[in-house]
Amino acid sequence: MKKIVIGVAALATTFIVSGTALGLWIAAERSERNSLLSRIERKATAYFRSAVTSDSASESEIITNRLPLIKRVVNMPLMVTDSGGGIAAAPGGGVLLLDRLGGLFYHVDGQTSELRIDTPDNGIEDLDRRHASGEFGDRGFRKRGFRFNDVLVLARGNAFELFISYSDWEPDRLCYRSVLAQATIPSDLAVADWVVDENDWRELKVTEPCLPINPTGWVTVQGIEAGGRLAEVSDTELVWSTGVYELDDSFKETGIEPFAQRDESDYGRVLKIDFRSGDTEVLARGLRNPQGLTRSSDGTIFVADHGMRGGDELNVVDPDQPEYNFGWPFVSYGTHYNGKPVHSSGRHSGHDGYDLPAIAFAPSIAPGSALFLENFHPVWDGDILIGAFRGTIERIHLVNGRAILAEPIGIEVRPRDMALTEDREIVIWTDNLQLIFLTPRRAPSAMDRMLASIDQIADDGTRKDAAGAMEGCLQCHSLSKGENQAGPSLHGICGSRMGSVAGFDQYSEALASSRQTWTEDLLAEFIMAPQSIVPDTSMAWEGTQSIETAATIAGLICSNRD
Repeated sequence: MKKIVIGVAALATTFIVSGTALGLWIAAERSERNSLLSRIERKATAYFRSAVTSDSASESEIITNRLPLIKRVVNMPLMVTDSGGGIAAAPGGGVLLLDRLGGLFYHVDGQTSELRIDTPDNGIEDLDRRHASGEFGDRGFRKRGFRFNDVLVLARGNAFELFISYSDWEPDRLCYRSVLAQATIPSDLAVADWVVDENDWRELKVTEPCLPINPTGWVTVQGIEAGGRLAEVSDTELVWSTGVYELDDSFKETGIEPFAQRDESDYGRVLKIDFRSGDTEVLARGLRNPQGLTRSSDGTIFVADHGMRGGDELNVVDPDQPEYNFGWPFVSYGTHYNGKPVHSSGRHSGHDGYDLPAIAFAPSIAPGSALFLENFHPVWDGDILIGAFRGTIERIHLVNGRAILAEPIGIEVRPRDMALTEDREIVIWTDNLQLIFLTPRRAPSAMDRMLASIDQIADDGTRKDAAGAMEGCLQCHSLSKGENQAGPSLHGICGSRMGSVAGFDQYSEALASSRQTWTEDLLAEFIMAPQSIVPDTSMAWEGTQSIETAATIAGLICSNRD
C-alpha cells in the first residue's frame, strides 16, 4: 500500500490501570514548525482513546431547538493515523474516509478497514526533502495543511466513479496547485474489495496557474486554505471548490492581483466539471477558503466559505444563473486579524457590485464542511448543516435564500467533514479520529410531515394561507391515528364514510347520519364551506375563500394515512 505514515516515531508511555500496564505508541511527525510537545499531546489523546476502544461506540443525547438527537461516537482504530481529508457515503451502506495523507478507509457495521487503494503521489516527500536539505534555507512549509482534501463516489451504470482532491507539488517547476483526480471501479465489486493502483488515476482538473514558492517569509509553500470539497451535480457533473492558499489575505501589501478575482485563475472558485468530457464552467468566484460544499435536491449549491475574523459566510449559488462573485478579497463582513476592516468602510457596506451571502457569522465559526439535509427528518429537512471548527455544527434554516435561523449545536470536537449515509444517518468525521453518527431520537410525527409539506409550497400566498388554515384545523383535530380531541382524528379519513372515525361519539346528527364518503374533492369543498356540504354540522370552522388553500389542505390531509 502506498499509504505512507510520515515520520512515525515510537514513544512508549506506561499507564497503570488496576495494576495492569498499558503500552501506548504515539506517532509524531517530523520537520514541522508547530510545537513537538503539542503534537505529542494531540496524538497521545487520540491514540490512547483508539488503543483502548478501537472501533467501539458510545451513545448520548443531544437536545436541539426542535429535534432531539442520538449521538453515537465511534473511535477509529490505530490504522487510521491522521485526521483531515474528507468522508463520503459509500455505496451499499457505510462510510468512505480519506485522511490527509491519502489513506482510504471503509467503515461499515461498526468495523473499519483500510482499502487497497493507492492514491496519487502529491509530491510532499520531495518537498519535505528539499526543506530538510536546506534548499530553501531555514524556511519551512505548512505540512499539515498540504494534504488530501476530499473524496466522492458516484454509482454510474456498471461502474463506480471515485474522485479525490488534493494539493500537489510539482518538483520540476517548483510550484504547487490543486488537483481533482478520478478512478473507475467495476460496480460488481464490493467496497471492501476495491483495488486501485496509483497509475489508475487520471487528472480530471488541475488548477492554473501553478503557484510559485513564496519569495519572502518563513513559509515557502502554503498548504492551508485549499478548499477542495466535492459534491454531485448531475449524472455526468460534479462541483469542486478551490481556495486561494492564503495568498489573497495580504494582496494590498504584496501588490499581487488577487487570485480569487483574476480571470485567468482557477482559485477561489466553485467549478462545475463534466467528469466525462472534462469541460469546466465557473459557477462562482471571490471565495477565500470554501471548505463547505453541498447541493440540494433542486440543484441549488451551498458554499460555506472560511473567511477571516468574523468573515465566515454561507453562500447560495443557482447553477442556472450567471457567474456569482462573492467579493473576496475586496469585500467581506469580517476584519483582518489586526482588527481593520477588509474594505475601506467601517460599516457593513461596500458590497455593491458583489453577491451577498445568505448569512455571515460573527464571531467566526470556522466552517470546514456543509451538508444539505433531505429525508433525514421533516423537522430538519431542507436545512443546511455547517461543520464548525469551534466544536459545533450550525443548523441554518433558509427562506428565499436568506438565513432565518442559525442554531449552534455543540458536539465538543472539531468536525472535519460530514455526509448523509444511505441509511439517512448524519456522520461527522472529527479531528480527533472519531466518526460521530447522529440520528433523530423520535420518528417523524404526522404533524412533522404535515408542516414540512406546507413549508415546501412554492407560492408564498398559498403557503401562508395553508399554514393558517391548518393551524385552525388543529385547534380541534389531531393528525395522529386514534387521537380524538374536540373533533375526530383526521388520520386516514379519505376513503371512509362521514361520521365513522372509531372512538369518536360527538358527531352532530347531520354528519353522523350522512352517507357520503370523504374524497379529496369533497373534503376541499367542505373546507371551503362546511355548512353547504353538511347543513347543521357542529363544526365551528367558517371556511376559506381560497380554492387553492382548500385543495392544498385537502390533499395534505388525504395523504395522512398509514
